[in-house]
Amino acid sequence: MPYTPIVVTGCMRSGTSLLYSLLCTSPDAGPPMAPARYISDSLTLYRRYVGVDRPFADDYFSPGDDITAATRRFIRDRMDAAWENCGRPSALVMRSVDLAPVVPLLADLLPDARFVVSVRDPRDTITSMVKVARKQRLLRVGKGSAVISRDISSLCKAYNGAYLPALRLLRRRSELGPRIRFVRYEDAARNPASALAQLWQDIELREGSLAPASLNRRPSLLQIATHRYWRSYITELHNGPASAESIGSHNAVLSKEEVARIERRCRLLLRHFGYVGRSG
Repeated sequence: MPYTPIVVTGCMRSGTSLLYSLLCTSPDAGPPMAPARYISDSLTLYRRYVGVDRPFADDYFSPGDDITAATRRFIRDRMDAAWENCGRPSALVMRSVDLAPVVPLLADLLPDARFVVSVRDPRDTITSMVKVARKQRLLRVGKGSAVISRDISSLCKAYNGAYLPALRLLRRRSELGPRIRFVRYEDAARNPASALAQLWQDIELREGSLAPASLNRRPSLLQIATHRYWRSYITELHNGPASAESIGSHNAVLSKEEVARIERRCRLLLRHFGYVGRSG
């Protein structure tokens, strides 16, 4: 490929926006783009029909072709177009939280891709989801979702589902280790230069300034930022300099019972990512 695909992902509200904006300050990266939901949706469809529903798809591909090859071509075409729209940078940096559960599929479809996964304390991650729900209730959008209903068990399931696929993939195929890197939000927020020092080398990007400019006024980003629903996900820290202000925010939002439930249901990832015994 004429560029290196770099995919930034992680659980929603885990700091992917901050990590993405920091990586986009590299002179090798193009300007920020809208999240790659179009690609993630195509992978969701692929995941459905490459499995037990495969017989419903096979008759719709020509001899010598199959759903895997067709999906790979589709994703490559979309990425090539994005690369052109970004001015043909050395690396195409994309972001989408919806890509986290399908990292194993994308790793196989795009053998050149690198993955940077943003990790955050699940207690603060779910706290951020709860804060979004408050905005959505005020705006009267997002009815019926687990976020709106403050369903802690479902939110824990979403958190686990964002990271376990990549971790299981690395357990099965350790050779993919150099292609998948995890960055803790807390480290990036407190000291981005230190948190990303080794990452630049691992993903072969020249170091960036780590001082993101104001939101790129690309029409798609402006439309998302002003949309009645999607603006509810934008916080006061969005697109600003790295800040540790939200670390430990769960202490003021979640009840002791909710915190205990999160610690129980997310205990494996709490331990794996080094959050055991931490609070704030």
